[in-house]
Amino acid sequence: MGGHETDIAAKTVFFDLECGEDSSIFALGAVFGAHPPLAARNAEQVKQKIPVFRDWVRSAQYLCGHNIVAHDLPQLKQLHGSGDYEGKVIDTLYLSPIAYPSRPYHHLTKEDKLIRESRNDPVQDSRSCQQLLKKH
Repeated sequence: MGGHETDIAAKTVFFDLECGEDSSIFALGAVFGAHPPLAARNAEQVKQKIPVFRDWVRSAQYLCGHNIVAHDLPQLKQLHGSGDYEGKVIDTLYLSPIAYPSRPYHHLTKEDKLIRESRNDPVQDSRSCQQLLKKH
């Protein structure tokens, strides 16, 4: 597939949130193009990094993550306004069965969740989604 995939990946913000039962966002990870990864490891850091994240989303063509339609985007919209998400969303929860029709829940996912190499690492989860999009 070559350069087309790379072009899409370069124009896409890949992100993941960690949320508490009270809908509070306590961690955020994102990768976008050549920018250094965006990592917020507590609620205060999330508040500080949200403006940068919003700028990335505004300038990106796509916004990608795993299970973001049902989980992450509603959390962002509830806590931080609607943002500029409409028409940009790629959810790897739905992409995975298309990319791997014979095994819709391949190594990237288990029970609709990303398989993690380390616990609560939203930047790594964002990179996993990025790799899936680049490969397929």
